[in-house]
Amino acid sequence: MITPEIPASLLICAQEPAPPAAGVDDAGLALWIVDIRQAGRDCRSKLSGIRVWLGGLAPAGE
Repeated sequence: MITPEIPASLLICAQEPAPPAAGVDDAGLALWIVDIRQAGRDCRSKLSGIRVWLGGLAPAGE
């Protein structure tokens, strides 16, 4: 069995931001939501890249 060497750039996801402090206003909460969604999008994108790198594996559930 050959183990492919996956580029390191695809193995590290953006860090999920810490929850906002108690008493944060609506604008602060909205910015946190944007940041957490971007972190998730970054990870999904990198997993997709790994699937391509490994030869087009389909995501689980497809």
